[in-house]
Amino acid sequence: MGWTINPTITFHWNTAITLSELTFYLDHADGAGGVSAPSSIDVDGVNYAVADPAGAAPFAFTVSGLSFTGTDLVVRLQRRNGWVFLSELSFNGGRVPEPGSLALLAAAMGALALSTRRSRGG
Repeated sequence: MGWTINPTITFHWNTAITLSELTFYLDHADGAGGVSAPSSIDVDGVNYAVADPAGAAPFAFTVSGLSFTGTDLVVRLQRRNGWVFLSELSFNGGRVPEPGSLALLAAAMGALALSTRRSRGG
């Protein structure tokens, strides 16, 4: 996607997730055609400066150390000049287990332990 504005993107999940890291895959033409790296990226209200990379190749920018848990994540790209292009975004983290899932996991682990104990004859 490409924008000539500072785009705000809201991601919404049906259940809460946890995120520890985001990797943005950005196009960079070193200003050719007005396309350049963003000057910064806001993630859930926190600003992360993006250094202007050398050359005109696409690049990845990773925001790590996040402690996001929720269903809505807001990302805003701050343009350096004319155009900013985001080709992909990867999320690292996981779903927050629902209480019913934890109970089911505990029951399965208990059944596995009981089964193992019976098969050993103890």
